[in-house]
Amino acid sequence: MGPENIWRPVYDEHGNLLADGHEDMRSTAAEDLAEVEYKDRTVLDIGCNLGMYSFLARRRGAASVVGMDSDPLAVNGCELLAKLYGLDRMQFHCADFTGLSGETRYDIVQLINFIGRKSLVKGIQPMLDVCRRSARRSIVLSIRCRYPVQSGLRVTPDYMAEKYGAEYVSGDIFNAAQFVQDYLNIECRRISPDYEDKTLKRTFLFSLAKDGV
Repeated sequence: MGPENIWRPVYDEHGNLLADGHEDMRSTAAEDLAEVEYKDRTVLDIGCNLGMYSFLARRRGAASVVGMDSDPLAVNGCELLAKLYGLDRMQFHCADFTGLSGETRYDIVQLINFIGRKSLVKGIQPMLDVCRRSARRSIVLSIRCRYPVQSGLRVTPDYMAEKYGAEYVSGDIFNAAQFVQDYLNIECRRISPDYEDKTLKRTFLFSLAKDGV
């Protein structure tokens, strides 16, 4: 895999760095997920890349983890890393997850650091639909709260208003996090810090079950 396709740093079983990632580690750092109760729960990690959050869930006691990514090299890498780490009850699949029917449901569905410029321009509703119908207890999702439309998304405000609704477009700003919260219409709370840097993604926990996690 080229370095441009590695989102998070990859380490060996001894903690030595194998490959560096290019995403800002403040966006959904491991400690930001401390409120998520993984123990004895099933997890679906959508857009898992090289599995940082899949492995985190399993190490924190998840009963089983399924990771999905559209890149076969990333999936192969996850399988190799799982063996390297000695972690069982993990499966990784190369798939277009938007086709998931929801027939198999998971306690926790993760969509972390996956939504970005390209997916927003294309339309994130199918992703959110999959999360909603595949989750039994909660959804962990990260997204940048606001995007400049013309300089960031490289489309017009009218384009975004037509795709998502005019109420989510204020001048040249698309209110992405608000759209996600309204579209899912599930109780949620922010579990990551409210960074001063507005370009960083925030992580939200959407709770379907009464106990929240």
